[in-house]
Amino acid sequence: MTVKNLRHKTCPTAALEIITSRQYHCKDRNILGYDAGMNFLGELGELNNHGLHHKTVTLICSWDGLVSGPMPWKNLSSRQANLLCDYNGSGNHFQNNDPRYFLPIGSDGLTLNAIEFTDESAILYAWLDLKRYQRFRSWRMGQARRTIAALKKECESGTIRIKVC
Repeated sequence: MTVKNLRHKTCPTAALEIITSRQYHCKDRNILGYDAGMNFLGELGELNNHGLHHKTVTLICSWDGLVSGPMPWKNLSSRQANLLCDYNGSGNHFQNNDPRYFLPIGSDGLTLNAIEFTDESAILYAWLDLKRYQRFRSWRMGQARRTIAALKKECESGTIRIKVC
């Protein structure tokens, strides 16, 4: 099953690391841990308790693989690599103050389709900091713009695959 429009909000530096390394690094290594995977906003959208107001980059992805049926947030035993978990991602099915889709650690084949910026200058400066460029900043800013434009175009081609590790 293909699920499109999976929206992962993050900060500029993390977005660039994910895109360039083709990997999302989990905070928790235990598959049953709360942060042992990549979270996506679902049909219910962003809620205040998600705490994403300071995240200025949205990675828009699609998943062409196994998808669980809707399940309660306490159902951790069903987690397995390459299974997109539906914790109210598809709608309001169970009591859950954190509705989301969740792709567990060990999953591979998530497609990055687009990047959206709340503040495009933030990702440009993140790119400069990532490259540790201090000299010729205005020239480097032009280089950053071209690189970000190329990354956006590559995303639209559907060839960027992300591994959750």
